[in-house]
Amino acid sequence: MAGIVHIFHAGRRGYRQRVHTERPKPLQQYTTEELYNRFRFGFDDINYIADLVRPQLQCRTLRSHALTVEEQVLIALRFYACGTFYQVIADSMGVHRTTVGEVVTAVSDALARLLDHFVTFPNDGQIAKVKQQFFLLGDMPNTIRVIDCTHIHIQAQMRYNNAHGRTRCVIESLNGVLKRRFACLNYLRVEPQRACCITLACIVLHNIAVHRRVPLSDIDDPPEPLTSADDLGPPMDFPLNERLSGGAMRDAIVHNYF
Repeated sequence: MAGIVHIFHAGRRGYRQRVHTERPKPLQQYTTEELYNRFRFGFDDINYIADLVRPQLQCRTLRSHALTVEEQVLIALRFYACGTFYQVIADSMGVHRTTVGEVVTAVSDALARLLDHFVTFPNDGQIAKVKQQFFLLGDMPNTIRVIDCTHIHIQAQMRYNNAHGRTRCVIESLNGVLKRRFACLNYLRVEPQRACCITLACIVLHNIAVHRRVPLSDIDDPPEPLTSADDLGPPMDFPLNERLSGGAMRDAIVHNYF
């Protein structure tokens, strides 16, 4: 059997040898303050996050000259922190633009899978305590969760409106903190499914930051109370087994408490 030999002469077109440039090493180059400014987390925090997602991302590091788990986490954190174009992240991190997209997707998915570990709702034994904490915050009884949406003020129900506003400001403040910590949440240039995954990843990271006391500058102080709660007494509890509509529940609170 005849063999075929390909000969490439100098000066003629041949195979291009891939050249790998040395990537930046943020964990070695930056101070703690610089890491906070660029990635929203410090050295120990970044390593902690890397260990959390390592089981899912480790397989991506087996290829030749592949990104380490730490490098993948840094790329994703940089995107979460500034929310700029993938190309800008790629230039600053020494990788290709498509690599940034793949890494952000992989890290976001890995973090979103940890949601149940870092975002929990009160169990039966914690409900009474949570209700009391919300009442002390804004004088609103029987509250264990808050969501953010648009509310219309109701005329001759002013005390209810004031208590409702003070209680609701918790979630508004949290959303503001999330967007200051992770600027990507102000404007995501991705499809809806990926946007959901990135949002969940940022929520997990925020709770990690709270748990590890990662600093965040310029956080607004909570609003001053609009009225005194000294004469309001303890919060009233309403049976949870009564199937009341939202309007009926509101009217019951106003009638029985305010």
